[in-house]
Amino acid sequence: MANTLANTSDVISKMKKLYLYIFLFLMICNSGFAGVLDQNKYICKDESNMGRTEINILKKYDDSYILMSENLGFGLVLVNFASIVDDHLINFSIDGSFETVTTGHLYPPENNKRKYVSSTFSLHPEETSIMKSNITRFNDAPNKIPTQNLTKDELNSEIEIFKNIKNVVDQFSGEPSWGSTVYYCDIGENTDKSQSSSKIPPGYIDILRNGCIDRAKKNNNLNEVTLNYCECYSNWFKNNLNEEEFGEFLYLSIEDKKKFIKKNKINQKCYKP
Repeated sequence: MANTLANTSDVISKMKKLYLYIFLFLMICNSGFAGVLDQNKYICKDESNMGRTEINILKKYDDSYILMSENLGFGLVLVNFASIVDDHLINFSIDGSFETVTTGHLYPPENNKRKYVSSTFSLHPEETSIMKSNITRFNDAPNKIPTQNLTKDELNSEIEIFKNIKNVVDQFSGEPSWGSTVYYCDIGENTDKSQSSSKIPPGYIDILRNGCIDRAKKNNNLNEVTLNYCECYSNWFKNNLNEEEFGEFLYLSIEDKKKFIKKNKINQKCYKP
């Protein structure tokens, strides 16, 4: 009887250890996205709240590689292949015209903040040559990406291209030649935008008004009617949107901005000939 109890106790002990090993193994296997990709959308702002970028996770290919988009504002959106490296998400954006590469690093939350760092580097001729020989099917606007799906061979090709670009970037030393921007991203709280009391910075309202006036000047249409329209137009945003909502408006495409203005009848309210 004593031997039976001892054997039973030993079996239970071994089973507990086995369950622990399995649990730890699963934790390790799933740690690729843990802490970094715990959201599908990240709204990030710099310390001044004037700069903003929006990151969306479009597709996860495996435990290390994903497809993401970054909305840089004013209708400029780029889709990029990205990877989890050393607990943070890295993406690269190549600009052949200016011979630059922009790196983006999205970090896990720390002290209730999540940091995203975007840095742009100039490329030397030999580096540009390497970049041009590693052309990704992405690094473009969403409407120019035929499909997000990849065959096994296509995925392997994208991984190889990513690694080749990373090898070049890893050789960079010193400060980014075009500078860096540090953003702090939301960490998943569901905020009620309608309850936000943050007002649009006065500088943004001035930019709206002055931009409107400049367009009227270029069209040789600056008069009392257009001046009143520009004043009314800028004040509509001041009186009807908070800072968060205005930021979302700025990040709309030109067509979506037109739809927004039409939906809210801003022209009808402000244009009085």
